Amino acid sequence: MNSGRKRVLYFPEWYGFYAEQGIVDFALQARWVLTSVSDHGGNLDQALRSARHYDGIITLIRQTDSAIGELIRSATVPTVDLTDTVDELNLPRVLPDDQAIGRLGADHLMDQGFEHLTFFRATASGQTRDRAHGFDEQVESRGRTLHRLDAAAAGLSVVDRSADRERIPWLADQLSRLPRPLGVMIQFDALYWHILESCAAASLHIPRDVAVISVGNVESLCKLSEPTLTSVDPNHRRQGYEAAALLDRLMDGAPAPTSALRIPPAHVEIRESTDIYAVDDETLRAALRFMREHFRDPALTVEDIVKASGTSRRYLYSTFENHWPRPIADTLAEFRVVEAKRLLATTHLKQYSVAVQSGFSSEAQMSRAFAKRVGITPGDFRSENAPAPGVSKGLLADQREKMKTFSITEDTYQDALGSDARVMVLKNNATGELAEILLNTPHGFNRSTGAGAVNGLLLRDPGSGELRELLPHRGVVAGGLMAPFANRVRYGRYLFDGRQHQLTRNWDERETRMTRSGQHAIHGLLPQELEVVSRQATDDSARLTLRASFDGTDTGYPFAIDVAFTYCLDSTGLAIEVAATNVSATGQPAPFMVGWHPFIQLQGPVDRTVVAFDRRSGYNLSVPTCGGPDGPERDSHPTGVTVPSTDFTDGQPLGEHYWDDGFKATASARSVPRLETRVQDSGTMDSSLATVVLWQDAQCRFIQVYTGLRDRGLIAVEPMSGQTDCFNNGDGLVVIQAGEVWETAFGLRLELP
Repeated sequence: MNSGRKRVLYFPEWYGFYAEQGIVDFALQARWVLTSVSDHGGNLDQALRSARHYDGIITLIRQTDSAIGELIRSATVPTVDLTDTVDELNLPRVLPDDQAIGRLGADHLMDQGFEHLTFFRATASGQTRDRAHGFDEQVESRGRTLHRLDAAAAGLSVVDRSADRERIPWLADQLSRLPRPLGVMIQFDALYWHILESCAAASLHIPRDVAVISVGNVESLCKLSEPTLTSVDPNHRRQGYEAAALLDRLMDGAPAPTSALRIPPAHVEIRESTDIYAVDDETLRAALRFMREHFRDPALTVEDIVKASGTSRRYLYSTFENHWPRPIADTLAEFRVVEAKRLLATTHLKQYSVAVQSGFSSEAQMSRAFAKRVGITPGDFRSENAPAPGVSKGLLADQREKMKTFSITEDTYQDALGSDARVMVLKNNATGELAEILLNTPHGFNRSTGAGAVNGLLLRDPGSGELRELLPHRGVVAGGLMAPFANRVRYGRYLFDGRQHQLTRNWDERETRMTRSGQHAIHGLLPQELEVVSRQATDDSARLTLRASFDGTDTGYPFAIDVAFTYCLDSTGLAIEVAATNVSATGQPAPFMVGWHPFIQLQGPVDRTVVAFDRRSGYNLSVPTCGGPDGPERDSHPTGVTVPSTDFTDGQPLGEHYWDDGFKATASARSVPRLETRVQDSGTMDSSLATVVLWQDAQCRFIQVYTGLRDRGLIAVEPMSGQTDCFNNGDGLVVIQAGEVWETAFGLRLELP
């Protein structure tokens, strides 16, 4: 009976276990009837006789005059080849990216500190050529020394078994002549015994004298050798899966691709043959080994590494700077990324579990590290290297994109001042909810409404079911981000680490506006444009990460800090995650503070609106320098003195009072790890109107309340990590040590009273 299911034959000329697994993965998903040669007990004649009954064929062919070659040449159904050995057949092909494999092997050896490297050319095949080419290019691009080790050119190809007696002495002699320590890459795992015997003959130790990386990751060869063999996983399972996906499209009538699809390698499985750091400095070697042994501990800090090295922070930083290609913090992050890639590619663990087992403190931290070092998200990496059936990108990418609940798009518009604004739009396509994130500062120096600002937020009111504008949409006023300080620094001056610093003064309190020269510094130093690091839209959320880099050249802020801002729009509202990394190469600590300046759009009069702090905590009001009149002319800079306050805990309306005041929660972060401030817009007297809830995590214990724009129906309730002017009063000031990452988060949602 014809079931309507596609019938496919997998008929390779030599066996590829992992490729067949990938083909089976897709066949199960697509409900193929799949037959392989193994189904016929290896009986080629029986397989050939049944070939005419199939709708498509996947093969791996070496010779056109073989039985398989004859079958393929006479086949009238779509066929996909897993190798490019036979060019004249001109078949659609899905192949390993051999040059990328060579580059990955070279990078692993160089990341272990090797200065002298070679690719062992054992055959004259195209595979050898491409892997060696990728290896050589990568070594030269990173300024290391490349050596030649070409058995094929010497007439000693490993294909000729009779040459073994000559090949081993020749290889031993060549290895003994090359500088040590030497990093060697071989073409595939089965060649390892040549290196083992040659090193034994030349009294060379693996890996102390010669470190070896291979390709294939065949467990029977890699795990049972002595020493065990480090090997690149060439991603054969993904190769088989994508070959099946391509065949499925061809059987549906799609045109054949004009070039081969290249599958990138998955990861390096590190074993004893490269278990060494090729550096002369014993302190550096000890620090690297300590990191490798302990990087899975999320609590591991740079200070722990300094203590383990038995030296000073300054000396260790200097050692890394002079003898290692990456700073300490980047090296630690690289250990964790490599492990995360391995777990994503080889296990079914949830991404949160992968993050924790790799040493990251959170899934968000892992995502940021991937964005910086891999260029894609962990989810995308897994989808390209997953060990289990998944959706073929080539088959369903367009369809999936259309079906996603959330999306991220870029848009440009002219703002109210006539300047061009670029925004990233995070949108829930099912509800119409959206957040627009401003990428640039379209109107000059007013950084409070510049790059990184949430320049419009629409959420669905759970009471009325209608979209509600919470932050002004494409207006001059927006939800601005402030870093590396928030609100004001009095006179722009502060003392840190024994040195006086002078920031640019851009706030004129006498005129209560931002000017190019004024009395005080205000709203931080974010650049006029932020870098888009990553974006990811799924059925559950839209996530966008932007980055600002302070390189030490900002007036009054000579510190090197990278700050990543991740915006997440999901069914619970909008969240902003902040990660600040001290990237100083000299070990210099840096003062830091962050704040968010969201202006909430009210439906009714400001004076009848109620702002209610989280009742689980008490609050202290920061006493201003001078009380002055009730208005913007007063000097509202904190003195550092605080007094208990119940201003926003008793549910009283804002009234006509002018607020520009800072408050600090007195409850411990342990007892109240997340503060929630409620803004009840009661002016409409509409009981169905949802309450705006602003939340902030344990690292943000300060709140600024500002009503200076009440004439526009706007109030600001600002989560901050420190008090205004904390660069001087020290209240909440964060000092980030070199190599360390400091994180916080805050956000906004709507809920019924």
